[in-house]
Amino acid sequence: MRDTLAFDAFARCWVQEHVLLERIGAVLPPGRQASFARLAAAWKARSRATYERSMQVLASQLAATATDSATLPTAGLRDAARAWLAGCCGRPSVRMLRPKRRWPIWRAASMPRCVVPRTN
Repeated sequence: MRDTLAFDAFARCWVQEHVLLERIGAVLPPGRQASFARLAAAWKARSRATYERSMQVLASQLAATATDSATLPTAGLRDAARAWLAGCCGRPSVRMLRPKRRWPIWRAASMPRCVVPRTN
């Protein structure tokens, strides 16, 4: 035995695979190290490409979600009167008066199309 590793890190995260590959390469016979180095380099390149594609998808989803909005209706005269009377009587208002404003939507049902297919 030349080396040991705790494998719990590898079960949790593929980013740790490079440590395993380096340790394996170090204990191989010299005649096999060059071919294993090529294999490890290809493995790392594939993992890096997967990571970069994943970050692109997350970035586009985050941008789409951050810019998503909906127009909320303004309170009518009846709601304004109700809120005013409730305030005069010392009771909390049943409905909160809202100015016409755009608010972000955080429900999956209203997410942009580019986000929903990737979250299902």
